Amino acid sequence: MNFDISIIIPVYKAKKTIKNAIYSILKQKYNYTKPKIEIILSIDDSARYDHFKLLNKNIRILNPSGKLRTGAGEARNRGIKIARGKIIGFLDADDTWSSNYLCELKPIAMRYGMAITKTEILNQNGNYLFTLDPGYNFEIKHFGLLPGSFHPLVLKKLA
Repeated sequence: MNFDISIIIPVYKAKKTIKNAIYSILKQKYNYTKPKIEIILSIDDSARYDHFKLLNKNIRILNPSGKLRTGAGEARNRGIKIARGKIIGFLDADDTWSSNYLCELKPIAMRYGMAITKTEILNQNGNYLFTLDPGYNFEIKHFGLLPGSFHPLVLKKLA
């Protein structure tokens, strides 16, 4: 099956948070046609997450065939290799998206190859701490310079 968007979630000790991340994807609002989405849980620990497939038929579990605890970057790379979407989205297992995240960013990613937006950082109780704002001149080279997580959408051919 072809998908419009493949969302890759690196999973490490995430049994308490992964459900909220998945629900934030499943509850997206759209202006027009709902895109076909697959969610890839790229597992990086020895826990079992198969029961999360019951939340949606397009959730795939990618269990590592070799070394565990390789880190989020390697888990994302494994997910990119099996992704079937034209666009790759990244979300961490302990983060969530706003309800209009894909609706707003998908057209920008389709036009420019990548899209990124402000990220609100919340504490464990869900209370607002601060906002990471990439601004208008945010570039790939800036990713490691700011604390927190950004979750870009990027064309698969550029991933």
